[in-house]
Amino acid sequence: MKGCLKVDSDMKAFNEFIKGLELSDLLMQGRQFTWKWLENFHFCLWGLPRGVSDHSPLLLMKDGRGWGPRAFRFLNAWTLHHQFQSVVKKSWEEVEVSSWAGFVIQEKIRKLRLTLKIWNAEVFGNVNLSLKSAEGKLHSLDLLAESRDRDDSEVQRRRDLRKEVWDLNKKIEWIWLQKSRLD
Repeated sequence: MKGCLKVDSDMKAFNEFIKGLELSDLLMQGRQFTWKWLENFHFCLWGLPRGVSDHSPLLLMKDGRGWGPRAFRFLNAWTLHHQFQSVVKKSWEEVEVSSWAGFVIQEKIRKLRLTLKIWNAEVFGNVNLSLKSAEGKLHSLDLLAESRDRDDSEVQRRRDLRKEVWDLNKKIEWIWLQKSRLD
């Protein structure tokens, strides 16, 4: 109950329930104040930036290592843009690789991923970069608050950053809607 301002009987009862289940804390890196996993699985639990939510998403990794390539990130809203299908088709057809089918698909997806990243920046601007930056600053303030009390200016800065993150998310939604209406 570290970090709580008030501990009531329900919280105490819940903690007793958890103890009764013989659950134990797994050391976590990146964040504090969240649920943990059993240690005998040898997992590392990372608390990720929470953005505008009051909950932190968790990343569970075996032995603290990442496994496999990064996921192919796809925004469904791209499909609403009039250029999307032609961008994908052109990228897919440009890759000429002679090998076994799995490798050919891997190379085509690798090229498509890069093409869509560039296309997204050209068509929709750097709103995503601004959002990522604001989320990073917000995360830094959250981490600071876990080690000490924030002063008034930091509390205000966090409010401003939460608003900025919220506004940028709304702007991204608005851009997609406007682009789809123009098509």
